[in-house]
Amino acid sequence: SISGQLIVMPNNGYSGRVGIGTTSPQGILHVASTSNGINDDLILTQAAATNLFTNPSIETNTTGWTFGGAVVRSNDYAKFGSYSLKNPADTYKYAIVDQAMTVGDILTVSFYRKTVAHTGAGGAGLAVETISGSFTVTTLPGSATRLLPNAGDRDWERVMVKIESTGTGTARILLAGNYGGTGSGTVYFDGMQLETGASATL
Repeated sequence: SISGQLIVMPNNGYSGRVGIGTTSPQGILHVASTSNGINDDLILTQAAATNLFTNPSIETNTTGWTFGGAVVRSNDYAKFGSYSLKNPADTYKYAIVDQAMTVGDILTVSFYRKTVAHTGAGGAGLAVETISGSFTVTTLPGSATRLLPNAGDRDWERVMVKIESTGTGTARILLAGNYGGTGSGTVYFDGMQLETGASATL
């Protein structure tokens, strides 16, 4: 028998998981069930993925990232751990990682973004620039807006984008407080992931 409510977990230790009949789901979907007094729960888990960002949460240093302007590692706010990237939005400032890709490669980049008193038409978030080769960029369902102008004050929200290579080369993954523009306020980035495939893992 199965009983209980459908629960989509909030921002806690089980964030992003769905529980039916349980408030502590042990996988991406956990249906709590008993049969003749025996627990026969259904638990679905997600395959492990390798994060190609070598320093995804900036906990100890900024190795692996290149900064343009006054982007710093900060403990003002953090989605995970104690630190995040702090990106002023007054002018075009950014943190970048260059990623080599061959034709047919599909990668997904995701991260969490928090904005504080943000203004600027350039938008806070992610841009993918072509250093060489060619790429298509698609914002995934359930994602927050990839480049959000005049964001104001917004709590942590996840951005998820698919990058598909249509010509061998290098894609520049760029996190910007105000992409190519000017404004005010601050943007924080945390929990950066770059992984093979067309969807982001939790």
